[in-house]
Amino acid sequence: MEGWDDYHIIPKNSEKVTGITLTKHIQAPPSAIDLYERKDEIDEDGKREPDSKINFIFKDTMTFIGGSLDRNTQKLTESKHEFEYLQRSELCKTDGKLDKNKFALLLKKGIYPYDHIQSHQDLAKESFPDKKYFHSSLGVGRDISYKDWVHGLNVWETFECKSMLDYR
Repeated sequence: MEGWDDYHIIPKNSEKVTGITLTKHIQAPPSAIDLYERKDEIDEDGKREPDSKINFIFKDTMTFIGGSLDRNTQKLTESKHEFEYLQRSELCKTDGKLDKNKFALLLKKGIYPYDHIQSHQDLAKESFPDKKYFHSSLGVGRDISYKDWVHGLNVWETFECKSMLDYR
């Protein structure tokens, strides 16, 4: 969330919708954020309740993990880390049992056609995009390798994605 000015969150599975506005102050350190809960409720006297301040601190993991998420995952895998929480996750299970293929796929860096996805209609597409759509204008501005594209296709098929919404 680094570098943003204002962001709105609407919590899922909430009986009442609460809008939250996040505002980053210039004088505050990058991890310090003021949050304000916008109340759209009317009190007993017919007056709107005032917004209330909520105190949270968000920390960008990249500021303290000392490397990319991909590289740190590789290091943990090489050190024989077991990723116990991930193994217990439903993401890694087939018929209630650990699926080693799914588990292995989740330990690899994923690919995503960020530049290609421009609308909700793109997210509703029901097939894995061609390799040409994985060109990234961020950072290096290059195409992905065929090996990376095959990995993405394997993830799509293994996790039985029906649309790009499932794949994200």
